Amino acid sequence: MTGIRQEPIFRRRVRGAHKGLKRMLVEGMAETITLNFTAAGLTGATSSNIVVGPATADRLVFALQPGGVSRTGSPLATQPVVETEDPFGNFSTVGLPANLDVTMALTAGSGTLLGTTTLDVGTAGGDGTVAYTDLQITSGGTNKVLTASAAGLTSAVSSAFNLGGLEPATGGSAISADTTGGTYTTLTGPTYYEAASGDVGVGTIILNAPAGFRFDTGGTTPTVLITRLTGGGSSNNNINDLTSGTTVAVTGISSTQMTFTITAASANAVTCSLTWQNVRVRPTAGTPLATGNLVKTGTSVMAVATDSAMGGTMKVSPGRRTPDNDCNANPADVIVSSKGPGATLAKLNCPLSARGLEVEDVP
Repeated sequence: MTGIRQEPIFRRRVRGAHKGLKRMLVEGMAETITLNFTAAGLTGATSSNIVVGPATADRLVFALQPGGVSRTGSPLATQPVVETEDPFGNFSTVGLPANLDVTMALTAGSGTLLGTTTLDVGTAGGDGTVAYTDLQITSGGTNKVLTASAAGLTSAVSSAFNLGGLEPATGGSAISADTTGGTYTTLTGPTYYEAASGDVGVGTIILNAPAGFRFDTGGTTPTVLITRLTGGGSSNNNINDLTSGTTVAVTGISSTQMTFTITAASANAVTCSLTWQNVRVRPTAGTPLATGNLVKTGTSVMAVATDSAMGGTMKVSPGRRTPDNDCNANPADVIVSSKGPGATLAKLNCPLSARGLEVEDVP
């Protein structure tokens, strides 16, 4: 037919197949494929294998999430595995240098991440994969998150996970010696987290004040908050068979000990936490400056917390009335003699400013 260009049907079909192949490449699946060509009245044809490779690696991902039934004092039960991927979710080492450090950090939740936190994911190292083996966290708690990062790659953020064990009490690291015989300092916690049912056994949990400190026995009675962390079913599965969120008064308190009684352990895959509240302490003397931790005793067996420290370090700091502490003196307590012949001034251990008056050391 003059003036009309006839396009062979095979070419039209190939163009259609090319569009389909292009669509597959855009979707980014790295795999080996074949193409089938069919047309009415013609014998079909199948291409040879076509290998679609990954694109350049641009991100880190968690191939295995951290966590599992883990507790403080031991490596995580499930150690994380991190891989490099391209923008389409394919494992890829394309573009990786021979050596590239991946650093793991604790980015949410309390505590410190211990262990070998840096591994080489480069082609001469892990070749796109790093598997951690000894990571552990020093403080129990919920919603722990790890982040893996490497230069030039998008960081990977893990799913949140829980860690059984103790989150020590805080708020007692700088208790003034001036509170001796006076104001009590309120601590936050401690809190104990179960990693598995029955981590807190039936019996007594006794908090012991460290030497040089005493508990407040005359104020608001300290309590323990019971919270369900995981699991389902009735409240009978919780510690002491109580509804999650119940606050229970301690069963006994003296100036040196605080007792809480566990009458029923958690059960049936339920885990709980115990949070001590309204725990107040003060020094028993201005000197010597005391330091120590709350210590757990009693008959209740608590996983990774049997007869151990239950509080972060409590420490008495010098007050203005502490002997040999001239630099902490209250300016209102400084007496300066009047000027004139025979005026005297006691020697201080450091320069002192009293209400705008500069007083220097004197011989």
